[in-house]
Order: sequence, then C-alpha cells, then structure tokens
Amino acid sequence: NGVLYIDNHLISTKTTYSGAYSIKEKTLTIASDAFKSCSKLTSITIPDGVISIGNGAFMSCTGLTSVTIPDSVAILDEYAFYQCTKLNSVTLSNQVSYIGAWAFYGCSSLTSITIPDSVIFIDVLAFSKCTSLTYVILPNDLSWIEKRAFEGCSNLTDVWFTGSESDLEEIEIVADGNEELGNAAWHYNTCTSQHAYSDFFDDSCDCCDWNRGEIIVTSSTLLEIQQNILGIKSLTIEFFDTNSDGKLDATDLSIIQTKIVGF
Repeated sequence: NGVLYIDNHLISTKTTYSGAYSIKEKTLTIASDAFKSCSKLTSITIPDGVISIGNGAFMSCTGLTSVTIPDSVAILDEYAFYQCTKLNSVTLSNQVSYIGAWAFYGCSSLTSITIPDSVIFIDVLAFSKCTSLTYVILPNDLSWIEKRAFEGCSNLTDVWFTGSESDLEEIEIVADGNEELGNAAWHYNTCTSQHAYSDFFDDSCDCCDWNRGEIIVTSSTLLEIQQNILGIKSLTIEFFDTNSDGKLDATDLSIIQTKIVGF
C-alpha cells in the first residue's frame, strides 16, 4: 500500500497515497517526513503505543482534517503538522511535554486548541499563522511560550487559563511576536475537567466563566431525546425536566422540540 515499516517503526509513505490510513498496532515511532506531502491523505489513526512523531512527519498533508494523538506520545517534534491547511480538529496527548517549533504552523482551518496539563514548553512558531484559531486553553503547569508561537493568529479572541492570574506570572511568555495572546481576553481558573451545566440548554458553566454558546439540537437527536423521556436510560430526569416540575411529560417534549432545528 506504499507505506514502509522497518520493525516497529513507520519510515515512509508514497506521496500518492490516497484516503484514510490506520498505522499498524505496536508501531513505536513515526519517522521524520514519513507522510510528508501526502496531500490526498484524509485521515490518520495513530495507535496507542506510538511514543514519538518525528520532524515533519505530516508536513503539508493538505487533505488531513483531524488527528488524535494518543497518550503514549511524549514528544511532538518540529514541523510535525506544518501547513496541514484543512486540519480543523486536534486532540493532543495528555503525556506530551514539548510542542516543537513550527509544529502546527499554517494550519489555517484550526479553530481551537487545548494544550494538556503535561505540556511545559511551546516552541517558536508552533501555532503561527493559524488564522482561524479563535481560542486556546492553556494549562497552569506550562513554563514557557517561545517567541512568535501564536504569531499571525489574527482571529484569536480568548485564552482560557486553568490557573489564577497570579499563577500566570510564573509562565515565561516571550512577548516578541505573541501580540495576539496579549490582545486576547484572558479567563482564569478554567475547569480542568468536564464543564458542569445545570441543564441541557445552559450555555454557561456552573464552575467557571466558560460559555459553550447557543445550544442547537439537530433533528437527528430527537429519537434519542424521546427514548430518554420515555425510558430514562442513562440520563437523569433533571436533564430533560425543562420546566422543573419534577416529571417528564408532553410539556417537556414540546419545549425540547421548539429547540430542534426545523420545528
């Protein structure tokens, strides 16, 4: 299939590779430039057990739209996802400590990024030119943000920080080229785990300033909602008790239906 392995190491891929690809189980490393310029690669599955993603491993994979990096990965090397222009969803490893220089440079479709608690260093130009990036979540244990790490993130409006305002003083943020970070609205003591909401349609977290925006339920979820109203499977009564009368009935269903697109 055009993908070369040597023992437990993925070495290279033909640039003509097209479609989705699942990396073999028990793979330990993804070599430098392994998928470089595979512009027709649309998705990648990285198994748990991979410990490193090499320099430029997915550089210029312009068809790649999402990636989940497993918790076994500790190092995300330079240029790893450089110029992946359609990449709009990234889930980082909860063990990665270092995000390399230019790692997500020019990922112009990326709208948000959550930096896990394990990260202590974000290198130069790591998220530069992510022009669709609107918010970033930064951990309290972060030590250093290198110069120009968020340069050119022209739509960055919010930074959600899991620590306090005084905790932020412990982080070295090199000012050169990070004006977008400075100009964004900073929010402190952001929840480090799942946000809590009083009911299904609440937009504001009960524990911090996080606002998830207007809740829109599509018609495809109506059956699930009806099943829960009739059977109360895994969700609590309070979840769907929209008028807080202590019971689930046609009134609740009517209120829910008015929230569903198309009704």
